[in-house]
Amino acid sequence: MIYSATVSLYLAKNRPTAGQQSTISHLKLNDDYVTNIDIPSRHFLIQEFHEIKMFYPFHSQIPSTRPTEHQIDTPVRKASSQFIYTCLSVSFIDSACPTLQLDIILELRPPINHDLPFAELNTLYTLIFSRAKNLDLFLQILGMNEGHGD
Repeated sequence: MIYSATVSLYLAKNRPTAGQQSTISHLKLNDDYVTNIDIPSRHFLIQEFHEIKMFYPFHSQIPSTRPTEHQIDTPVRKASSQFIYTCLSVSFIDSACPTLQLDIILELRPPINHDLPFAELNTLYTLIFSRAKNLDLFLQILGMNEGHGD
């Protein structure tokens, strides 16, 4: 039940904040695959990591060396200019122990032989959805429970 509550809170919490809205107002989900560093996503991650480090209840347990440049650049590269990936990553990292959550994001790998434009984003969503322990409640929250569980 903890995981379903966490996923529910995570989804509710994923509504863009004022800061995110100003950053995302000019960004859109598209099929452009960009491998270079996305400056708005990188800036957003740095800012959000700073806030997480300041406000996480056990912030003293987060090493001062984290996140490293690699730990910032990897999610930005995986996002491929899809800002939704960056926002979901931050919300996931902020949903529990940030250092462990960041490590999970860094280790995510899309299935091999799936050359899809949103493979990294699909993998992140799969991770988030896989943590739902109460499937009926989860589908109800998503509004997708018609005919399920009857």
